[in-house]
Amino acid sequence: TGNFAICTDENAVIGISSNVAGATYTWNVVATNGIQGAVGGTGTEINQTLINNSNQVGTVTYTVTPYNGNCQGTPKTVVVTVYPKPTIIATPTQEAVCSGNQTNISLSSNVANTTYSWTVIANGVTGALPGSGSQIQQTLNAVGFVGTVEYIITPTVNGCVGDPTSVLVTVTPTPEIFANSNPPAICSESFTGISLSASIPGTTFEWTVVENGVEGAFAGTGSEINQQLFTTGNSQGTAIYIVTPYSNGCAGNPITIRVRVNPLPLSRLKDGYICFDPITNTVISSYELTSGLSAASHTFVWSLDGVVIPGATAATYTAEQGGEYTLQVTNNNTNCTAIQTVFVSESYPAVSATYALTNYFESAQTITISVVGDGDYIYQLDDFAPQKSNVFNNVLPGTHTVTITDEQGCTYIVIENITTMQYPNFFTPNGDGINDTWNIWSLSNQQNALIYIYDRHGKLIKQISPRGQGWDGTINGTELPSTDYWFSVEYLE
Repeated sequence: TGNFAICTDENAVIGISSNVAGATYTWNVVATNGIQGAVGGTGTEINQTLINNSNQVGTVTYTVTPYNGNCQGTPKTVVVTVYPKPTIIATPTQEAVCSGNQTNISLSSNVANTTYSWTVIANGVTGALPGSGSQIQQTLNAVGFVGTVEYIITPTVNGCVGDPTSVLVTVTPTPEIFANSNPPAICSESFTGISLSASIPGTTFEWTVVENGVEGAFAGTGSEINQQLFTTGNSQGTAIYIVTPYSNGCAGNPITIRVRVNPLPLSRLKDGYICFDPITNTVISSYELTSGLSAASHTFVWSLDGVVIPGATAATYTAEQGGEYTLQVTNNNTNCTAIQTVFVSESYPAVSATYALTNYFESAQTITISVVGDGDYIYQLDDFAPQKSNVFNNVLPGTHTVTITDEQGCTYIVIENITTMQYPNFFTPNGDGINDTWNIWSLSNQQNALIYIYDRHGKLIKQISPRGQGWDGTINGTELPSTDYWFSVEYLE
């Protein structure tokens, strides 16, 4: 028998024969790389189980010597090559992938040049195929819920087959999200109310958001997006939610949900007043409530103190009594409704007004106005700027007019012919045309006013009228000396 090769744990069988009948045989062995099971012996057959526990090829050399009686024949050598059995190393030994993803299993062995082949047992998974190679890279898809694939891998080297090993791959389905990606538009100040669901129990959801002309939207997690959104302008805004489902660590395909937000109709009502006469119980002037919105595209409902006003459906309403007015306005195109409440107060006009003048004949005189009524009044002297104070200081001599109104437009009283008086302290009757006469000119509008002029002894020198030319410093045509003189005046205040 010639040289031959076996795998570890197999029997080396060598038949021995000779051309001489009755010959006997003995053999001895030389083993390399720690081959076990090879022993010397006698007989006509070598039948030994050889074991190679290393990862290298070993040999056993049998040297057989024939004998015929005491005569020794020529020895013959047989070399048996013993191949080791490959041991497979699979990395990882278990793997979990999401449906639609690829496995990544690396195969190696303790024996060089080992090849690998595998079979599969798939449960609820598609894409698993038998094959060969040093890596298992296959795209697996779960059918329904969680599935598994068992790869049974067998190593082979030099025709020797090693023990198979198994790698279990768990395939988790990617969740599919169910939601309305284009829900109906909502009105500003409303909640989104978006429900999220999936076919796989236990699926969770995460979302991000992009705002455009709205506020109130924010990223989050949960099975419902229920956020109150507000428009930031007078046109439609959007909140775009990007929602991703997750199940057992696997992310499904995200979906985009576009929420459109319509603005509320913006009315421009303001608080106001009506003028009411409590004596006659009649309205002096009404107050027009103006929404500032188009009647062609809006619907209006007016209420007073919580009660709908019959027939009040216009864009404006004329208030003729005080109270709390509410406007409910609906945009006919978006069906968005807004409510605004304002207050209309009853204001009463002043009944009358009088004035008092102080600091007569002083250079800085004061006019004080007294009004009979209950209101916030505004006072104006002549054409000067109106003021809230009822006192006018530093009034120049002359005839003045004071006009009294109120902030609600209910009062309008005019006091005319208020006279502030001042007299000249001196005059120079020298005929130069400047200060040649003396008079109290500020009384010139009083026809019956009289002025009496006295010397220092109290003697009446002259009686004049403020409407006349004044006193020229003479008595009966004779010039009087330059000195102090006194006067008294009779006039109507």
